[in-house]
Amino acid sequence: MKKITYLLIAFALVLSVVSCGNKDDKKNDKDKTEEVAKAKDLNGLIKKYDGVEFKDCDEFLAAANEMLDVFVLTVDKAYEGDEKAEEDFTKLAEFMEQFDAQAQKFEEECPEKMAEFDKKSEEKFEPIMDKLMEISFRQMASEMDETGEDFAEDMDNAVEEIESEIDETIEQIDDNVENAIDNL
Repeated sequence: MKKITYLLIAFALVLSVVSCGNKDDKKNDKDKTEEVAKAKDLNGLIKKYDGVEFKDCDEFLAAANEMLDVFVLTVDKAYEGDEKAEEDFTKLAEFMEQFDAQAQKFEEECPEKMAEFDKKSEEKFEPIMDKLMEISFRQMASEMDETGEDFAEDMDNAVEEIESEIDETIEQIDDNVENAIDNL
């Protein structure tokens, strides 16, 4: 259940983080991101953006685009069975939480860019939604299997304890019956 929460948070955060777009500044965004190599995975995002305070909407947008691209790439890899990508998928939500306050600030500063970018980000998410759902269900199933195994083990232990108590009670009853017969 925790992982589904992370998934939903990740999706919401990606939308909010990337929702400050500018159609006219594509060239500027491209120039900025080419100065520093684009991140290709979570570790790259962490190295590049962990703790960063963006100075304006355009800088924030460039980072948000990159984060969205990494998210989509991670979903694709996780869908194909890449275990590292599946781990990163969950951790991406946690990483992106740090940008919530900045996202809200930029939502107020550039609402038109946000609306435009929301549409673009939805278009990027549309092709991976089925993959996103399957990954989520796989993670839920895995979590349920682990929980089910733990529950089964707990139940086995409880049954053994109850059986042991029943055996002790039966022995006491047998002893009491023998004593009662001997005293007659």
